[in-house]
Amino acid sequence: MDLEDDSVSLASERRPRSIKSDGTFDLRSWAAKLTSFETFEEYEYVDEPEELEEMRKQNRRRRSIILCSLVMLFFIGGVVAISILAIPDNKVKVDGIESGDGVETGKPVDSTQSLRQRIQAMALNGGSELDDATSYQSQALQYLEEVPGIDSHTDMQLTQKYSLACFFYATNGLRNTYNENPTGWKKRKNWLQADEECSWYGIECVDGAIFSIDLENNNVLGSVPREIALLGPSLKSLDLSRNGVSSIGEEMDWLAELTSLRKYKNLSMGLTASIVYLVN
Repeated sequence: MDLEDDSVSLASERRPRSIKSDGTFDLRSWAAKLTSFETFEEYEYVDEPEELEEMRKQNRRRRSIILCSLVMLFFIGGVVAISILAIPDNKVKVDGIESGDGVETGKPVDSTQSLRQRIQAMALNGGSELDDATSYQSQALQYLEEVPGIDSHTDMQLTQKYSLACFFYATNGLRNTYNENPTGWKKRKNWLQADEECSWYGIECVDGAIFSIDLENNNVLGSVPREIALLGPSLKSLDLSRNGVSSIGEEMDWLAELTSLRKYKNLSMGLTASIVYLVN
């Protein structure tokens, strides 16, 4: 009898607490055991191997290095691209002629010289023409004396303004054998008005140096003044076609002094047509 009792007690100990003695399932007991904190104490948290964690750290470092390298490459590429685009292109084309590499912007201004002295130094007749109040050179000098800030102009800027002013006063509204009742130039926007001569009608510049003059069919009359030769270092194209401009004899001596000129076009009204291409 004692043996049977021991068997029964042993069976009851082996039986899960959620199973009643009659063999039925005790739901409340099972739920209480499931929600008990004691059930979680039976499980231990196992740490990941140190080698695996180290590999993950190395991968993260590699990704960071690659990302930083890509960002730097994009940044450097952007700087290089902007630098290339910012470089001015000194070459332009007018009727198929390239401007070249430009010219020097001029020597520093000598503050000890007066405006007249500076103009006299570039005058083609030694400066005596400036003493004649009726000469176009004297008129050009008077114009320059009224230009604001003229004393700070570089030699190149002053030379260009003087040359163009001489050209204007020598060919604008002059009575000659081709036109007894001249009305002046048809178009003269900004001429002798705007401070920047590169903005004057028909004038094109590269880096501030006059590269082309195009005054076709503009009622330009008379003879081209020799002072146009002062633009020799930069002027490459001159178009005076369909105007009353003389193109014969000594009146064309200035042409040889335009050392950079590659094209001169003068299909003048009433004169023999002439188109001259010069290649230096």
